[in-house]
Amino acid sequence: MIDETDRRLIHEWLDALYGAWGPGLPCHVSKSPDYSVEASGVPRDMEAGPISVEGWVAWRMLPSTVTEDEVELIERRTSRLPPLFQAYLVSRFHLFDQIQVGSDSYLFPALPSDAPLRELQWRLAAWESLLNAGFVPFAEYHNGWGPVCFDRERRRDDGDCPVVWFDHEALHGLPEQRVGDRDTLESLAQPLYPGFREMIQCGLDRSGANRA
Repeated sequence: MIDETDRRLIHEWLDALYGAWGPGLPCHVSKSPDYSVEASGVPRDMEAGPISVEGWVAWRMLPSTVTEDEVELIERRTSRLPPLFQAYLVSRFHLFDQIQVGSDSYLFPALPSDAPLRELQWRLAAWESLLNAGFVPFAEYHNGWGPVCFDRERRRDDGDCPVVWFDHEALHGLPEQRVGDRDTLESLAQPLYPGFREMIQCGLDRSGANRA
């Protein structure tokens, strides 16, 4: 069961990110006119204003309806996710793009109300070789510089995992036989945070001063 304290911490972090926009609201491309689930953009229930002539619209965060059972389906592929990341997946629907954490930015998986787990599933499929070697890709470093992963082979007693980054150029330069080799990938993993909790706490400490 997801801890309510973890839910509150994620709520606080995301609410602070959203509030950092001040009098304006974050915008994203609209799904109008057909609002298909397959299209990227703002679902109808997340629209927070009129659609501009360029096709952009402000969006609002909503309480998530993702269930713990749905998270468990993801975990059949990844093994158990860090508890605070579980809370992230079930706390808010949002469409943040780059999120500032400390001095760096990350592309976290957006959680739109009509397909909240789709982006994470895409990322897991795109980096399946990392997943098979014990690294769970959940974000991108800066604007697509490479996958940010949980190292599940070094899971802590509290269930959290170290957060590491792989330079995409280093990964694409690997010979085919080394792509999913744990020892090879460990040598390329660049440490970012001791755990996801430390990563979010760093983001929370800075979120009041930075826009997402």
